[in-house]
Amino acid sequence: MLDAGGEERRRAVTAVTGLRTLLDDAERDGLREQFAQVSVDLLRGADGDTAGLVARSDFETRPAAYYDLLAEIAVSPVRV
Repeated sequence: MLDAGGEERRRAVTAVTGLRTLLDDAERDGLREQFAQVSVDLLRGADGDTAGLVARSDFETRPAAYYDLLAEIAVSPVRV
């Protein structure tokens, strides 16, 4: 912003204001977790293991359910 001219500053402020509005709308609509997950997925890059990616994403959104299931399995008798 220090090196930007007047028009560039106005456009930057307008863009940031628009982004804040979009993020506020997403928060209101309950999309915050999805934005976070998409960001992580984009940074991670392509993954050939679609099922693994889906499981990781699901775990990120519902870890308590996974831990509950793991605890349930851990105390169940082993069937052979």
